[in-house]
Amino acid sequence: MANVFNNDVHKQFYIDGVQDENRDSLPMRYVSDIQTENAEYLYNRYGADLVAQNSSDSTYSTPAFTYSADSKLIDKEAISADRITEKEMSRQGFDIVADRKDKHAHAIKQAVHRHATRTTRLGAGGIVDNEVLAGSASAGTPITLSDSNPDNVAATVVQVLQEGNAYSSGNPYIMMSPKQAKFFNIFSMGAGFSFADRALESGMFMIGGGDRMIRGAAGFGGLDVIVTNEVPRTAVYTLAANLTAADTVTVNGVVFTVVASPSAAGDVDLGSDAETTIENLVAAINGGTGAGSAYVEVSAANRAILNTAGVTALKLTAATLEVEAFSTLTVAEAGAQSSWGTVVEHMISGAYNSTTIALPSAGATVKEKDVPLFNGIELMFAQMHDAVIWTKDAPKIVDVLTTA
Repeated sequence: MANVFNNDVHKQFYIDGVQDENRDSLPMRYVSDIQTENAEYLYNRYGADLVAQNSSDSTYSTPAFTYSADSKLIDKEAISADRITEKEMSRQGFDIVADRKDKHAHAIKQAVHRHATRTTRLGAGGIVDNEVLAGSASAGTPITLSDSNPDNVAATVVQVLQEGNAYSSGNPYIMMSPKQAKFFNIFSMGAGFSFADRALESGMFMIGGGDRMIRGAAGFGGLDVIVTNEVPRTAVYTLAANLTAADTVTVNGVVFTVVASPSAAGDVDLGSDAETTIENLVAAINGGTGAGSAYVEVSAANRAILNTAGVTALKLTAATLEVEAFSTLTVAEAGAQSSWGTVVEHMISGAYNSTTIALPSAGATVKEKDVPLFNGIELMFAQMHDAVIWTKDAPKIVDVLTTA
């Protein structure tokens, strides 16, 4: 028992707040409408905007009235859990349970942020890509940022925001990664002392560990700029025809192998056609329904890699799927019929409160549970949540596509 310490012996020092300072904050809460009512559904009775008619002779047409209220079922649950041994709790010189609760709270907030950001991206009514910017590429082609085009990109985003009436409730925001911010001289003294003075006057401040906000940033058309690592990255996987056995799909280093009879971790069932194979790959990447038949679950270590990056997959068409991640995204494939598109790093821009986040005040649960045949406890933290873009707000959001 040489490795067991008495309760009053400090094996290490726990400095309160260090973990919070080293973590990224969760910027979607700063730009969204947060609803905390204890409800199963969110409703917006406003629906779509009406259009009035101009008449010079007092005549008018009367469309049939259709009630088009938006509704959203609050059906997401973010869960984080640990099993802590009695030995571990007794040997540490700090309250390890309290520390784990702090970490679980951060993990829950991160999950809420990522879901809200994904909802905002997918619900955006406007898009700025290389086709919109230069008119010389197909839709969905990302913009390659360079030293010569930031002004054009910023001006185009402002234009699309104004066309969507995003300025009706004040100055809009734009959320970007540090890599993207570099091109707009958001924090660069190279922009001159006048810029530095304006940045200070406009209120450049930290909103959490690693995240910054500039109110009315001169480097991006006067928008409020939030710089964070927690921006979405996506890539589209396409099949020209169905895969063959032994073809592989790799996401963040985790390999999924298509086989006729799944048996090993990471195996995915080869469907009878391309669409079925796409569906099985989506299930395998997400760790969703179909484990043991459509796919064999990856190892715990590989699932942790995917979860840490917030990797999710979405079927787009019968022959395509999209993978999204936040902290990092790398993709690869091996197959004669498959290909990955360019990894896209998204900037999200829009009117404040155009995203609605539901966080029911009674939807949070913290439990310390005994575990059979285990000398310790299971600590579980859960939060009900969801996010929605109402019909009237979709035009006020713009998804900006850039190369990663």
